[in-house]
Amino acid sequence: MNANDRALFDPVTRCPFCAVAYDGERLRTLKKDGRRETLHATCLQCLRAMFYTIERSEQNISCVGIFTDCDAQDALRFMDRKRISLDDVLSVHLALEKMTK
Repeated sequence: MNANDRALFDPVTRCPFCAVAYDGERLRTLKKDGRRETLHATCLQCLRAMFYTIERSEQNISCVGIFTDCDAQDALRFMDRKRISLDDVLSVHLALEKMTK
């Protein structure tokens, strides 16, 4: 198994792009909520950043990673913001529609 294959099985401690191990300062826990944890990681080698959400249950552990251009401070700032609602999206759509008429 090569380094890239290992990264697929070890997504939170290694960069999924170049398989270099994250150093401890570049892997930050942003939020813990019961069995769910949100992490941010930046690779020192390729400089790509990832968000990870890890959820644990008695039967399994699930991990979802999302590529991002946000650093950890940006991520914390966005996490504290109000969520966008369907009404917000509809309002923007209607405003843009008026602008094009």
